[in-house]
Amino acid sequence: GIVLRDGDRLVVVPFNEIPEIFDMELDPGQLKPIPIDQSGVTDKLIKDHIEWGEKAVAFVNVLKNDISQAYRTGNRCIHKNCALELLMTLESLDQWDVGSHFHK
Repeated sequence: GIVLRDGDRLVVVPFNEIPEIFDMELDPGQLKPIPIDQSGVTDKLIKDHIEWGEKAVAFVNVLKNDISQAYRTGNRCIHKNCALELLMTLESLDQWDVGSHFHK
């Protein structure tokens, strides 16, 4: 699995399981995960965490593809906004455009 932390938010993306989000400020012991697959949530904070978590999981999926591609080809990413490269420079996931990895 992959763990991605962005400020006080943390997402755990296990293999073949539902990703979980943690708020490190409100739950530093990571005892109350927020499942990303909730629907009908009305609490604004939980909704915000789920939206962030969905974006984080999308980033992790692109990152996994970039790592796999680099391993298979021996070359760096071929698209303009490589998640593997951005992993080192992004200050926050808010700076990442979900659709940007499709542009060459």
